[in-house]
Amino acid sequence: FTLDSLRQSVASFLMLLQHTLPDLHAHFDEEQVDANQWLVEWFASLLSKQLRLEDTLHLWDSYFVLGPEQGFSLHPYVCLAILQQHREKLLDMDSDELLRFLSILPKTNIDMVIRGAYNIREFVSSRELL
Repeated sequence: FTLDSLRQSVASFLMLLQHTLPDLHAHFDEEQVDANQWLVEWFASLLSKQLRLEDTLHLWDSYFVLGPEQGFSLHPYVCLAILQQHREKLLDMDSDELLRFLSILPKTNIDMVIRGAYNIREFVSSRELL
């Protein structure tokens, strides 16, 4: 990622978050959790710092199987799918809890996340959101 592409990715992601998980987007706003406090790192590290090692390797294997362009283009949808998977817990957290949770994610079902990412991407495409 270049700095400009990272900014563009964050802006696009926030628009997608608002359309796909509006209650969570509103909760982040309400708790004053800025995307720059967590999302930049999610994109820059491809979740390697947030996920457990075995989850990271599983996710990256999925990216590599798809090839660099298609695999990495799925990443924003993977991030949305992770938020979707933990949505109920996140909605009950205050800003400090949110930032802690988003910096070190619990064990995550990567297969479910990948399926969710494809579903979200299909939803976005069908609505022509990007």
